[in-house]
Amino acid sequence: MLRWNSALHHSLRWLCTRSVRTDTLLDQIKRSTNKYHIFQLVGIHRPVLTLEHVTCAMNLLWQFHKVKSDELSSVDHIGKHPEFISLCTVVEHNIDLMEDSELVAVLNTVDSLQVDAHSSLVQRLVTEGWRRLERLDPLSLSTFAACLRRQHMTRSPLMGQIASIVDLCLDDVEDPVALSSFVCNLYAVSSPRLQERLFRKAESSLEKLDASHLENPIQLMEVLSKDKSKLSLMKKCDKFFQKNASAIDSQTICNIMRVYQSLKFTNCEFIVTAKARLMEEVKCCDHPGNFADLFVALGPIVSLKIRQSLKKKLSNFADKMSPNNLHDVLKTMEDMECTNTELIQKICSQVQKHLMAYSLGQLCSIAEAVVLLGLKDDSLRTELQIILKRHMLSSYVPSDVAQTIKAMSLLSPNKIDDVVLSKLDDIIAQCNFYDLSQVMFVVTRLLQSTRTPPRKNRMKLLNDLHSYRLKRVSEAVSLDSLILEIHKKEIVNQMETALVEATLHTCQRFIHQLSLKNVIPFSVLVLRINTQCPLLLDKIAEVTMDNLKEIHPSAVYPILRVFSYMNYEPPQGKDFFDACARHVCNNKDSLSPHSLVLTAYALALAGYFPKELIKAIFSNDFLLSFDSQLDALNCRINKKLRLFLMELNRAVCIEHPEYGVPWFHEEYCQQLPQREKGVPHQQIHQLLKEIFGGPDYTKMSVMIPYSYTIDFEYILDKERNPIAYVQEDDLSSYSPSMCESVSHLQENKPLPAGAQRVAVDFIYSWALLRNSPHVKGLFAMKKRHLEILGYHVIQIPSYELNSTSLGTKAAWTSYLRKKIFADDVYTV
Repeated sequence: MLRWNSALHHSLRWLCTRSVRTDTLLDQIKRSTNKYHIFQLVGIHRPVLTLEHVTCAMNLLWQFHKVKSDELSSVDHIGKHPEFISLCTVVEHNIDLMEDSELVAVLNTVDSLQVDAHSSLVQRLVTEGWRRLERLDPLSLSTFAACLRRQHMTRSPLMGQIASIVDLCLDDVEDPVALSSFVCNLYAVSSPRLQERLFRKAESSLEKLDASHLENPIQLMEVLSKDKSKLSLMKKCDKFFQKNASAIDSQTICNIMRVYQSLKFTNCEFIVTAKARLMEEVKCCDHPGNFADLFVALGPIVSLKIRQSLKKKLSNFADKMSPNNLHDVLKTMEDMECTNTELIQKICSQVQKHLMAYSLGQLCSIAEAVVLLGLKDDSLRTELQIILKRHMLSSYVPSDVAQTIKAMSLLSPNKIDDVVLSKLDDIIAQCNFYDLSQVMFVVTRLLQSTRTPPRKNRMKLLNDLHSYRLKRVSEAVSLDSLILEIHKKEIVNQMETALVEATLHTCQRFIHQLSLKNVIPFSVLVLRINTQCPLLLDKIAEVTMDNLKEIHPSAVYPILRVFSYMNYEPPQGKDFFDACARHVCNNKDSLSPHSLVLTAYALALAGYFPKELIKAIFSNDFLLSFDSQLDALNCRINKKLRLFLMELNRAVCIEHPEYGVPWFHEEYCQQLPQREKGVPHQQIHQLLKEIFGGPDYTKMSVMIPYSYTIDFEYILDKERNPIAYVQEDDLSSYSPSMCESVSHLQENKPLPAGAQRVAVDFIYSWALLRNSPHVKGLFAMKKRHLEILGYHVIQIPSYELNSTSLGTKAAWTSYLRKKIFADDVYTV
């Protein structure tokens, strides 16, 4: 009997094996080479489809879609296909029979293929996943969390429950894919302690990832935009990309560069490699969508000549691009400050054909691009205005309404009528600070664009906006919430005096909450507020000193910048600057060239020149590397970094000639656009001629050694009488040789005994801190340098020059006489 039982079991096992091996439909599905073949098989065999057939078919459909071999391979095309709907029906009828991992995998596939989150299938899959939550393995749990995030359930109770489970089991999780997914998907609902643990664990496991999991570090980089204190993790993600650069396809390279651009993360090594790869792709690219991605990635970082060839090829592809491609290209043209009227018109005309396909956010960004690119065609503006107004009237989400109305005001402030203002009045009580600032922009623009007296409703709305913004700042519950509320640069620039004072007061109230985690974003915020507050600055220095070893060396610059740009030295300032410089020097080999230049420049503004750092920067190898990497950066960043290097070079030559660094920026300085001198300069020059008794005693717009320009120059003898210039003593024609010393200058341009050369420089509002006569670091450094070069410097602030008390010629003359012949004009 036992022998028969054994034989029976053996026969059944053989039959089961044979039935699996002879499942011809499953084999046919697995051998499918495109989605059309799968849909054909599903249509023919619909009555006999099993769960195994369906899950296999869905997985393959997602794999085929990711290849994107043709324009029709869109999720919309797949999701609406009748055979795909049949697959979804089979899944929905068999959810209870699915394994845990299989359930999550199917949810991930249908979610990735953008099946409506409100469909019964997705709802049932999510509900069943919630029921099984406690028994899901880490990888399945992380995938489930990713699905919830894509369904905009980032802050849902379900996501909070997942965070609680992860908090309990995190020490046992070693899978790098699961860890990076948890960081991305649980950040919004995690406590600071869990966030820190997740970041630390993900960073330690990142090296275990291979090239097949590129999406994980890309997603990590996107999350890091919310927490820039994690620069070490950002750098590790970047090293991962560098290590696997040869295995990354051009499409993914474009995605990575897009993330870099959005984060303003300027790592040069990867971009140099990526740029070379993408340039090769451009030559043979014949697919409109792929070319659009290449244009977006390369447009802002290539030379003018290559940019012209890209634009020419873009013009040929424009009418074949998808709506999303056209939107991305238009925004890139905006970033590139494109002036090709014909190309702008062509792209915009193509965009106009697809306006109904764009989301609200895309429509608003299109409106901004159309205005900034100076499109002359009114038909697109008019159509955009109509569509935006329709969106605005049907929306009750405050951020959407504010964003839409701002876009409408950019297109035409005259079209902002009382209906629109009434809508604004309804939503402002629910707006966050950023939304309120957008609305403030609209109302201010509206009031400035009309010559008629402002209506009562508009003035009431403006007053309400002031009140609500003050209330948001004053009632902030923590320092982190305040930083998050007003972190955007454009918000801070629009702050009125009362709001600045309220912000500083709230910062001081929560100053005890300043820590390693938020010291960098807080430093950026304080700098943007542009008001010197010793209590806040001293606390930044204290927290930095206490945590310097844990701060990434490249993060030292945004902290130093606050002090150097604001021309402020904290208590024990020398120890502070020396410690920061030492921390950077000890890690200089791990930093990119531009990070070193920025840090050295910030130190130079404050008057600190660490010899080791200066020698490293002005070595031939470093400068060659710096120059080659600049070409891989956005043109605006490129120009800024070149300017900083020039100013650093000048500062070292003037303040530390013993370092032996040559002055090699003369030709570069001659190419810089010179600031035009307006009517006040001409008027003052005329007054100076009258004060001194003739035109030979003063000079305007004088170029001096090291390419410094001063507004006016004159010479006083030891009795403080003006000395006339002789014809040949024309400093404006001076062309200094490389590294010419100050003593050599004085030998060529001798002055009478006891005479003093005086420089008069106007200090405009951008050179001063907000509502303060305190000069910023760059202009303080210029004064320091002019004094080293032998000048006595008189700085005349614009608020004095433009004051109502100087409304007459006599008042101006009296004011200038006091400045020119002041007692502090010393003699040598």
